[in-house]
Amino acid sequence: MRIAFADGEMSNLNADFGQLLCACVCEYDTTKPQGGKIHTFTLHDYEDKRWDDSRLAKAWRDCMEDFDIIVTWNGIRFDVPFLNTRLRHRGMREVRLSHHIDLMYTARFKLRLASATLDHVSSFLGCKVKKTRMQPDQWGRAMGGHRPSYAYILNHCKLDVRVLAEVYDKTRHLIREIK
Repeated sequence: MRIAFADGEMSNLNADFGQLLCACVCEYDTTKPQGGKIHTFTLHDYEDKRWDDSRLAKAWRDCMEDFDIIVTWNGIRFDVPFLNTRLRHRGMREVRLSHHIDLMYTARFKLRLASATLDHVSSFLGCKVKKTRMQPDQWGRAMGGHRPSYAYILNHCKLDVRVLAEVYDKTRHLIREIK
């Protein structure tokens, strides 16, 4: 059974006003708590057409469909609907996931913590990988073409899937149902 961890970074919380900036899919590796190989998807033509996320959306969709189980954090209510909206906007079919585990709900309903953010849960579990902080200015500059800000967002996404892999490794015994 092939498992992977997926996350995307977007320019807005609404897919009709925003777009995909980048996405990562990290393969599960039982020998590495922080996950294995990372597939990274970026805006194909960042220099000239930053607004065209169609290739990114298709590549992210196709990669996730290669796995038996996709694990996300708030992916059921955010990442997957956002991706599907962008795909539909570009006239492409939506993602078809075999099985999807949203670890945010595992943390929310199987643990009793003050917050169900990935940052808080990973800190509580003592994860070694640390997320970078969300910095709104980085998003704004990246959308304006600032390469170092775009690199920051890409690194943020990579760390998110690594943290997600480590949280999964520490909480997988709590997962009882896979949809």
